[in-house]
Amino acid sequence: MKKNDFKSVQFEFDKDRRSSLVLIIDKEGIDDFDSSKFLKKYYLINPSKEEGEIQSYSYLQSLTTIKKIKAKFAFGFDFVKLKALGVSQIVNELFDKNFGEVWISINNKYLCIANLNTQTEEEIIDSLSQILGDKKIDTEGLLFEVVVF
Repeated sequence: MKKNDFKSVQFEFDKDRRSSLVLIIDKEGIDDFDSSKFLKKYYLINPSKEEGEIQSYSYLQSLTTIKKIKAKFAFGFDFVKLKALGVSQIVNELFDKNFGEVWISINNKYLCIANLNTQTEEEIIDSLSQILGDKKIDTEGLLFEVVVF
C-alpha cells in the first residue's frame, strides 16, 4: 500500500487530554512495534524522561468489533483482530468507547488516518473505508492507550 492511496490526517497530540485510546491498523505485519519510538515521534512524549507511556486497554473485553489475539503477547499493548460486517460498525464502536486516533502502518512508518477528536463520523467512515473497504472487515492491528504523566 502506498502513502498516496488514501488521505492522512494532520495530527498533533494535546497533552492536556492526559490519555488517548489508539488503534493501529496493521496492513504489513507489525510484529516489532517499538512503543517508545512511536511515542517520541508521533506524540512527542519521551518515556525515558517519564513523560508518559503506552498501556494495554483495561476494557478490551467490552469491545465487540475488536478482539484480542490471545496467541500473540505484547507488553503495554495488545495485538487485536478487527472483524465487522461494515466499516460503520467499527466507527460506531470507536466513538462509543471514546477512541482518540486510528493509525495505519506503511513502510515501517505510521500515518494518522482518523482523529476522533477533530473529525466528523462521516469523515472517519470515508477514511477507514479507503483502507478497509465497506463490507466484511477482517484485519489485524494494535490497541493501546497513550497515557501522559
